[in-house]
Amino acid sequence: MALEPGTAVHRLLGEQSRAYGRGPRVRVQVRSFEVMCQMIGQGLGIGILPRRAIGPLASALGLCLVPLDEPWALRRFIICVQESEAPNASTARLIAFLGERAETLG
Repeated sequence: MALEPGTAVHRLLGEQSRAYGRGPRVRVQVRSFEVMCQMIGQGLGIGILPRRAIGPLASALGLCLVPLDEPWALRRFIICVQESEAPNASTARLIAFLGERAETLG
């Protein structure tokens, strides 16, 4: 089971499976995390989803979460700002906070 093509999760899983010499074997594609969780809860398959996106759904549907211990499973984010302008005070504080938090978390 997978999210529909074009989603970040779908692209990531496709890239990683091809890196191992295989393409993903997907039989069912869904449009949302919620629908995927409901189908998994009914015993119709397994899914790979962002933990924060399914936390409340997982407990409500009695799903078992198994963390992936793979470097590619970690999400990396980048802060983007316009190069031509200095960020305003609020934006500068947010960037500093996020940078400090990222360093704390490793």
